[in-house]
Amino acid sequence: EEKLEGITIIPGATEVVYDPAEVVEIKGGDTLSINRNTLVTQSDWTEAVDQLQVMAPNVDTVMLVVSWFGDDLRAGSCTIRPKVEITARQTFRAASEIQWQVAT
Repeated sequence: EEKLEGITIIPGATEVVYDPAEVVEIKGGDTLSINRNTLVTQSDWTEAVDQLQVMAPNVDTVMLVVSWFGDDLRAGSCTIRPKVEITARQTFRAASEIQWQVAT
């Protein structure tokens, strides 16, 4: 780990996988965290970065993979673009509602 100078980060699930703050979803009257499974930090992303800095202190290059979506398995017919995982979702970060959008 001390010899690592660069890494590639591949996202987990949800549109907020890289958010350093906890994001919650209101679903059926329940509040569910969608990017926090750790009890140590505000989000899984923050915990992962903290662990990376401790375990591989010489990493100075990071390639960040960002997901795009295709709409057809046929290469000639497929359009590739950013999208959200779930379009109708009531989510909040620090008590402020998040409006989901992507740019094409």
